[in-house]
Amino acid sequence: MKNYRMFTLFLISAGITLLALVFILRPNTSADAPISPQSISGMENMTLEPSKNAPMPANATRVPAQPQQNAVSRDELLTQLNNYRQKAQEQFPLNQAGWYHSTWTVDNAVGGGSMPNGEPIPAQYTSESWYYVDEEGMVIRVITLMKTPEGEVFQAGAIDGGKGRNSAFSDVTDNEPYPFTDLLNGSYDEIKSNADLIPAALREYSGRVEISFVEDYQQPVKMVGLDQEIIQSDIRFTIDPNTGLVAKREVLSTFVDGSQRVMMSYAFSPLTAVAQPTDEALAWYEDLTKK
Repeated sequence: MKNYRMFTLFLISAGITLLALVFILRPNTSADAPISPQSISGMENMTLEPSKNAPMPANATRVPAQPQQNAVSRDELLTQLNNYRQKAQEQFPLNQAGWYHSTWTVDNAVGGGSMPNGEPIPAQYTSESWYYVDEEGMVIRVITLMKTPEGEVFQAGAIDGGKGRNSAFSDVTDNEPYPFTDLLNGSYDEIKSNADLIPAALREYSGRVEISFVEDYQQPVKMVGLDQEIIQSDIRFTIDPNTGLVAKREVLSTFVDGSQRVMMSYAFSPLTAVAQPTDEALAWYEDLTKK
């Protein structure tokens, strides 16, 4: 998934991802509120690519599934997607320098993996980021704090002067300034990539819009940390129709016995302008950028 560019520096997690999910609004579409399966933790970055932490079997062959209901054409989906992308970008004037803040909460079903220094990543955590945007609309500074449910920082990262530093390892990485719009476009680009390959379903509920992409597996797939094999994966995105911003991303798996579990869940808070980062964030920034 091509998420926001800074994620590669800060969200260091092990594991595998099953599919890409999205939600989007279509006018004059309605649906009854869904009966959600039991929401339990999910796994971040569940891919069907081999992983040193959770290798996938050779028979993990994916087949795009046609929606049983609420199907939407690719062209209609992309039209609505572009409308939401534009709506989201209009909220953020690119010629005004300042700090922006966002938070996302991650919930993983089978653990969060481990960081490069060997420390475990909690199955549930919250990640806060602050981005400083200059007058040309470029992100030139970033601070990210990853916290346990108890509020303890277990990983922190900072970008300044084109260099990225992380509390979990000593390497300094190159992280050049990038357009502020990259913060808004990552999820939309993922939606489009999926729509190019997988038929989409779209549902509109009160206050939210959901789009999903489903893939079946020709043979049941055994995943590390799970008792049952998986036969289908459904990746969903939720879009807030008022802001155009993606509010949630989930991976839902169906098992051989027909039961379903939310394997991974990202819940995003709106990106908002702030006067400056918190004192805690600034202290981490100062400490990391001195290295």
